[in-house]
Amino acid sequence: MSLDADGASALPGARPGTWLVLSVEDTGTGIEPGVLAHIWEPFFTTKTADKGTGIGLSTVRGIVGTHKGFVTLATEPGKGTKFQVFLPATDAVGGADEANIRDMVKTIVSRNGYRVLAAEDGVEAVAMLAAMPCAIDAAVTDLMMPRLGGRALIEAIRRMYPKVKVLAISGGSRDSDAIQGAIDLADVFLMKPFTMEDLLTHIHDLLHPRAPTS
Repeated sequence: MSLDADGASALPGARPGTWLVLSVEDTGTGIEPGVLAHIWEPFFTTKTADKGTGIGLSTVRGIVGTHKGFVTLATEPGKGTKFQVFLPATDAVGGADEANIRDMVKTIVSRNGYRVLAAEDGVEAVAMLAAMPCAIDAAVTDLMMPRLGGRALIEAIRRMYPKVKVLAISGGSRDSDAIQGAIDLADVFLMKPFTMEDLLTHIHDLLHPRAPTS
C-alpha cells in the first residue's frame, strides 16, 4: 500500500511511503470502549489468569515499532475487529552498533557451550519467551533499554518463568532507585564495563552454583 501525505495523516502513527500490510479480521463481538482504552497496556487482559498473560498485543505493537512500522485497529461492537500491521517496504539499517555487539556476545557465549537466543530489546524478549514451549535456564539483560526497560523485563520473566535465573547488566549508577529496584529483582548484577570472561564466569556461576563450604 502506498500512502501519500493525506493518507498517512488519517492513520495514527503512519507516515507517507510504501508499506507491506498484513490484515487480520474477525466477525466476532468487537471490543467494548472500556476495554479498547487498555488493550495495548502490558499485562492487561480480560481473561482469567490461567488463560492469558495480557502481553500479546503490546508485544506485537512493540515488535512492529522496532521495524519502524505501526498497527491500526478498527472495531465495532457486534460486528468484529480488524487489525492491520504496516511494515515499511524499503530497506533500512538502524542500531548497527547495538546489533553488532549483541551478535558478538551471542557468538562468544555460544562457542562456550551455551544455546543462546538473542533479542533486540525487552519487548522482543518477552515475545520470544511467550512463544517458547519450555522455559530457558537463564536470562541476561541490560537495565537501560527503550520501550521496555530491564526492570519491566525481569518482572515479566518472573511472572512467566519464576525459576529462571536473571543476570542484570548496567553502566548507570547503582545508587539510582530504578537500577536498585531492578537489581533487587535479579539474581546477579554485573556493572559495566566488563570483560567477556567476567560475563562467562557470571553465567556459569548462575547456572552452576557452587556448593556451600562447611
